[in-house]
Amino acid sequence: MQTLYRDWLTEAVFKELDLNPRQRQALIAAKAERRLTTARYQEWTKASRATAKRDLDELVKKGVLVATGAGRGAGYEISVKRLINGSIGSSTGKGGNGS
Repeated sequence: MQTLYRDWLTEAVFKELDLNPRQRQALIAAKAERRLTTARYQEWTKASRATAKRDLDELVKKGVLVATGAGRGAGYEISVKRLINGSIGSSTGKGGNGS
């Protein structure tokens, strides 16, 4: 069995997640960099530290980001959605692969 990865953060997903403009802006940039820190989020969005932390925590709760590391090495990575080779939908079995 082969595991496939795809860019699942499409415009349709952005709309479904009801992201604020700061979150959308940061996720677009984070897709290219693969890793995001609170400081980097503040740079991109001009948000305060408290707002950045709140926005990032919300993205973790929504399953968009995964918190990694601790202390000075803490950051966030975009959650990876996996597809099993041959499936059409997600690996949860919902979304139909015809079986």
